[in-house]
Amino acid sequence: MCYGSPTLGGRQVRLMRDFLTLYFAVICGRMGLDGVSNGGGRFKKAVTAVLIVVFGAFFFASFLWLFIPLVRASHDMEYPALAMDVAVMFSVIPCFWFGFFGILRNVCFAGDIVLLAYLPVRRICIFRSKVAFVYTCCLLSCAAVFVPALAAYSLISGGGIYLWLRGIGVMLALPVIPMTAGAVLGAPLAFLPGSGRFFSAASKNGAKLVIPVIDVVLGILCVVSGSGAEKIISFVASDWALLKSLSIPPFSWAAISVSGGGMSSVITALLLAASVLICWVVLLWILRALFVRRVSTALSTVADRAMR
Repeated sequence: MCYGSPTLGGRQVRLMRDFLTLYFAVICGRMGLDGVSNGGGRFKKAVTAVLIVVFGAFFFASFLWLFIPLVRASHDMEYPALAMDVAVMFSVIPCFWFGFFGILRNVCFAGDIVLLAYLPVRRICIFRSKVAFVYTCCLLSCAAVFVPALAAYSLISGGGIYLWLRGIGVMLALPVIPMTAGAVLGAPLAFLPGSGRFFSAASKNGAKLVIPVIDVVLGILCVVSGSGAEKIISFVASDWALLKSLSIPPFSWAAISVSGGGMSSVITALLLAASVLICWVVLLWILRALFVRRVSTALSTVADRAMR
């Protein structure tokens, strides 16, 4: 038997184990799942759960109220990509919101960096766990919009398993683009002097407002639409070019990848994959630089306090 340094396979297994441990720890800590069994704060948790259910139910009802007539109108006009354009645009909005505030809270101004940095794990695992957590939040917000829209589109257009496979693939890739935009906009904030406490509080509370804000917008649209289906169909028939102009690449590529067929779907899927790959490289470069800066700042602050 040979004793020595761990093999490459063993090292990779250990890194994966450390990453999964940190990932689930971040999820439990950030989403409050670690305090579910505690006695304190039960009323607050119950109220929060009720509000989430109410806002979520209103979101699904109002979104489908507006989206189903849109799918029917675009299907009758033989332009099905229009409905998916709207679905992609609606799913990108909460993705960007959660990505922007998630990057601020978990990378730029993370308060748990000092604790995690002293753990007997490699810091690359800490970095990956934080990136994976932000991606998970963005993916869940995207799925909350995209899955009901895909289901309605599939039922009306008669799409089968291949439509769902294309839709799931697009849904998994789509959060990377708004996350990259959030990182580009959030990175300069990390260099503002004395802004950590303010943006930490803003990022903690800002992500909680995304569902109420979208609900307000959808409620206004439902009131404006009046009778619903007839007015929406007439609007689509007269202003479909306006709706189409709101969807630009790579988001239009995502819509055609789902609703298109044949070579058009394949080509747009490849273009979307290339865009996501480029955004992923840029995203990791920005987040890694911000993470290294945050670690050095946090550890230097702790060292300064220890010397006083």
